[in-house]
This record gives sequence, C-alpha cells and structure tokens, in this order.
Amino acid sequence: MFRRRTLGLAPVSWQVGQSGKFVTPTLYFAVGLSGTPQHLAGIGSATRLIALNTDAEASHG
Repeated sequence: MFRRRTLGLAPVSWQVGQSGKFVTPTLYFAVGLSGTPQHLAGIGSATRLIALNTDAEASHG
C-alpha cells in the first residue's frame, strides 16, 4: 500500500495496519503487500486472509 499511496494510486484513508485502521472482515484479500507484521497488526484474528504476491521473497506472516 505504501508504494501505491506514494504514487497517488490509493488514498491514505485506505491504509490498514500499525499506522492505519483496524479491520475485522470475514474475508480479507491482500494483494502485493510489503511489511507483513505491520499490516497484520491491523487485521482481526477472526479474519480469513488470502494473500497474493508475485515476489518469491515476500514474507508469509
């Protein structure tokens, strides 16, 4: 999200995580995220998480 925010592709109000909102959806799609621990800090434990990332070195939480 940081890169998309810095490029102006997504507003700051969409940020979820340590420095953003806390959400508890039933199903959460995370696409191309970096900073897994910081991002997971904003997602409730009852949430089912589906993460998509083409980066083979990306963290899996």
